[in-house]
Amino acid sequence: MRAPPPLAFALLLLFVMAAIGAPLLARQNPSDLAGLDLMNSFIPPVFAGGLWSFPLGTDDQGRDILSSILWGTRISLGVGCLATALSTGIGLTAGLAAGYFGRVTDAVLMRFADMQLTFPALLVALLVDGLLRTALPRGAQDATAFAVLVFSIGISNWPHFARMARAAARIEAEKEYVLAARLVGRSAPAILTAHILPNLSGTVLVLATTNLAAAMIAEATLSFLGISFSPAQPSLGTLVRFGSAFLFSGEWWLTVVPGAALVLLVWCVNRLGDWMGDALNPRLR
Repeated sequence: MRAPPPLAFALLLLFVMAAIGAPLLARQNPSDLAGLDLMNSFIPPVFAGGLWSFPLGTDDQGRDILSSILWGTRISLGVGCLATALSTGIGLTAGLAAGYFGRVTDAVLMRFADMQLTFPALLVALLVDGLLRTALPRGAQDATAFAVLVFSIGISNWPHFARMARAAARIEAEKEYVLAARLVGRSAPAILTAHILPNLSGTVLVLATTNLAAAMIAEATLSFLGISFSPAQPSLGTLVRFGSAFLFSGEWWLTVVPGAALVLLVWCVNRLGDWMGDALNPRLR
């Protein structure tokens, strides 16, 4: 098995460590308005003539862009990981049940998955997000924004996992070791979790990695459209959205720098996903 791409692996590790350590590494907390100084607004990055105390510049409120990116990476990675975990859990449960039990269970679950696949995942996420926000009290919308976004993105991507798990379960269910487990009286949930599911681990890992990148892009898209967090709780997409208002007035770094961080993060995840796909492919060993 070849080694993972060193640059992508090192950068992703750096992103993860920065996200975890944001409360300690960041110069400012973007949500702490008392720590902001308007006199420090619109300072350019240090490579464009700015100050070393604000290496990536500041925004219109005097927020340190580097600190905002650290906190934004924490939110974007958190949303992506939790949404991917939700998609994986729902999709594997539905797919394994459909493939193992077949008949009515298979027909109902897969037709529902096929129906959802006819719509773009982002459109489904927008619809679910809108319905949930409408159902919630106005005062609770900001407090539940993270959970709503995770659920909206997670519920929009489960059919991909379901179809993969269904195909694998249909194949594995006819093999001798599964038939032997049935003969000794093992229950269907035990067979699915102890015998069939472990054989899907490699494929699930690759698909989950690809889905993680897609989930972060979906979060950034929804944030850019204004359907997520407030400026005081910035994700990378939120930073790009609010920075775009100043793009043509000369403060280009407010959009370009967070956008570059998002692109680099997604690239790292995709590169590792490609590597895992090759590493776990028996034809390439």
